[in-house]
Amino acid sequence: IELALVPPLGHTIEKPVELRLTDKKLSYSESLKATSAGVLLTRDAVLPATRISPAAYPEFSKFVRDADAAMDRDIRFIKRGP
Repeated sequence: IELALVPPLGHTIEKPVELRLTDKKLSYSESLKATSAGVLLTRDAVLPATRISPAAYPEFSKFVRDADAAMDRDIRFIKRGP
């Protein structure tokens, strides 16, 4: 997902989120890039089809919940210092 945003004057966007699940190829990341028009926010989720063993399920479940919360969070503008 790519979103082009223009923060209000004197504001920036909240720090991006990055999540990784060790020893699996699962990840969620966000990146911010300044553009001439404002900021480009990119959200990237990698969840390939795979089998999750019962022993690994708690870690996988936490990753999926955390990634879902990150994707669902509001994009916040933060006022820069003086």
